[in-house]
Amino acid sequence: MNTKNLPWRFIWPILILAFAAIVFKILQMQATPPEQKPLEHAPPLVATEQLNKQAWPFAIDSQAIVQAKQSTIVSSEISGKINKIATQFDAGFFLEKDTILIEVSESNYLADVKSAKANLSLAQANLKEELARGDVAKIEWQAYSEQASDLALRKPQIAAQTANVEFAKAQLERAERELARTKIRMPYTGLVVERKISLGDYVTTGFAVAKVIATDVAEIRLPLTLAQYQKLKPNLPQTNAVQIAPISVELSNNLAQPQSWIAELDRIEQVVESDTQIIYAVAKIYDPYNLANTHLSPLAVGQFVKAQITIEQSTQSFRISRSLLTPRQQLLVVNGDKLRIRTPNIIHQDQNYIYVDKGLEADDLLVISALSKPVDGMRIRVAKEVK
Repeated sequence: MNTKNLPWRFIWPILILAFAAIVFKILQMQATPPEQKPLEHAPPLVATEQLNKQAWPFAIDSQAIVQAKQSTIVSSEISGKINKIATQFDAGFFLEKDTILIEVSESNYLADVKSAKANLSLAQANLKEELARGDVAKIEWQAYSEQASDLALRKPQIAAQTANVEFAKAQLERAERELARTKIRMPYTGLVVERKISLGDYVTTGFAVAKVIATDVAEIRLPLTLAQYQKLKPNLPQTNAVQIAPISVELSNNLAQPQSWIAELDRIEQVVESDTQIIYAVAKIYDPYNLANTHLSPLAVGQFVKAQITIEQSTQSFRISRSLLTPRQQLLVVNGDKLRIRTPNIIHQDQNYIYVDKGLEADDLLVISALSKPVDGMRIRVAKEVK
């Protein structure tokens, strides 16, 4: 084997590869680089709408519990054992005024009436007797042609018997009233909330037998902040009584199937709670249980409702969806072909809208589509203008 040529068998391939690399590098350095064209970025495309400035009505939002305007604890005015309870005298029943709820044993009170009648008859008989004696005395004194004294004519005795008759009449009237009170009645047309007694119970004077509420009118005591009250106050008469010009209040619930009712503002309580700085407006709703088919559905006392008081305004403003406010309480608008970031002066806001009187220009278009990383003054393309 020829060992002299062995190293060159490895050196030649390395030399060839090195030569080829040098030639490739020389050609690469002599090549002309391709022309670099700058990338063109189109301005962002946004949707806008025109701003409309007018005297929008404001909505003041609140919430409260429906309360009965009249709530009464029905009590017994006499003592005795309960002999009878009306079939519909139970919680949940609607009853008319003067419906008999319970009857207390009347035997003792019947006896008192009979005794009072007997006393009256006796007093009337005594009076007649004294009147007759007086007439006789008068005739006798006329025979003597002398002026008789009042005592001789029995006038003091007649006066005493007359007083006894009046006293007996009063006693009879009292006994008859006590007898009538053995039947405890509904004080007004309303709803039985709670029955507190059972058949056979013994009641005493002042014993509570039931709790009832009136169903003709219910009230909703709405808490308002002082800022809300300040907006509402110009719409109230100077007397602060709004029965003259009632303000509409829309009530609604938050159930799966929402319901609504129309009430009216009745009064402002005129006292601010010191700890919360809240003032209360009271709304009233007629026929809350819809017994006269006034509403589409009944509104129960104790139910939680949301309330919206609508008040008319003379000041013109822009009404804008609250969702368009940025986290910094600003608005994005397009003016010309530039994006502008405005800081609005918000004079009122409710659950859905803000109302702006200053901070926007007449030719601004409100951006209503999402825009990432907005910068004041950046160029903008308007896709569509919603009027």
